[in-house]
Amino acid sequence: MSRRRHHGQSTSRDVISAIFAFFLSLTLMFIMVLTALRVGVMTSAGFNALLGEEYYDYALEYVETQAKYYTMPTGIDPTVLNNVFSRDELKESVQGSIAGAFDGSGYAINSTAMCSRLETNVRNAFANDGVNTSEGGAAEEIVKSYVKDIDDLYKSVVKMPGLDVIAQIRNTFLRYYLIGVIVLCVLALIFTVLIMRLHHHPHRALRFVAYAAGGAALLGFVVPCIVYVSGFYKGLSLTPQYFYHFGVSLVSHTLRSCMISSVFPLVLMVVLIVIIGRLRKRSMKGHSHMK
Repeated sequence: MSRRRHHGQSTSRDVISAIFAFFLSLTLMFIMVLTALRVGVMTSAGFNALLGEEYYDYALEYVETQAKYYTMPTGIDPTVLNNVFSRDELKESVQGSIAGAFDGSGYAINSTAMCSRLETNVRNAFANDGVNTSEGGAAEEIVKSYVKDIDDLYKSVVKMPGLDVIAQIRNTFLRYYLIGVIVLCVLALIFTVLIMRLHHHPHRALRFVAYAAGGAALLGFVVPCIVYVSGFYKGLSLTPQYFYHFGVSLVSHTLRSCMISSVFPLVLMVVLIVIIGRLRKRSMKGHSHMK
């Protein structure tokens, strides 16, 4: 009778421990995901890294194409756009606008060199057609207006569409990140303590904590890996191409960050397994001495 009661108590204790371990696993996974986002995406360096070099190629191509589309109906020779836009200048301005939006300092896009090159080309084109722009008048106004419109187009691309919204989301995330992690850590501690109190032998309790760490590592890697490999998010309907590239890169980078962060609960599980093995050996030695 006592053996059955003991077996029933042990089974129920294990079931309750498994339930606590499940919630502990979810808690660890949320900590892992939040930290992955914090380090991999929510910093200026991390955000710039996810853009990749292709982003600047697409952005430059878009600016050049849109500038040509704008120029053709005006009657101005489209060759005035040759060698006007610089990839290095565009990249520097994009990264500067991101840094300014993220730290709240703002960023004034410096397109002076680009505008100067464009204005020189337009004036030379007009001069070749026998139009004098040095004395003011209608031709001068056309030059100034055209250069300003191209400059506005350029700046609209340099300042990434939706960057202000992204910065607001980031600032809100950072405001509550530490609070969220602290709450999750407290919950993880509570679940761990509850599991430990259910078992007389520490190594048996830590076994469930190890299960929880392994579960967090598994969920944190397998789920993002399935999404990443499937690549269904690459069907996002975003235009233009440079913004589509940004959207796909953002999802890919976030998934990779989550997969990389799954290493930490995996390491925790390995450490716990080593500790469990040593505690179990110590416990067995204690029982042999008592005999």
